[in-house]
Amino acid sequence: EDKRAKQPPAFDDVKEQLRNVVLREKYFELAKKLRAEAKVDIADADLKKALEPAPAAADEKPAEEPAKAQ
Repeated sequence: EDKRAKQPPAFDDVKEQLRNVVLREKYFELAKKLRAEAKVDIADADLKKALEPAPAAADEKPAEEPAKAQ
């Protein structure tokens, strides 16, 4: 027994939407794969240093709160 209140849309009515969904999913899969395989070589030493993550110190204390205005 079908429990739907109304009929699903005809395939021809949603074909373009389905096509777009599938294309979008394939695009994101390909982009994710390409990013994972990409190797970026930064030749500029200053830029390379700026892009490196700062080392996290274990004994680093949290930033102090600014003084409250009166």
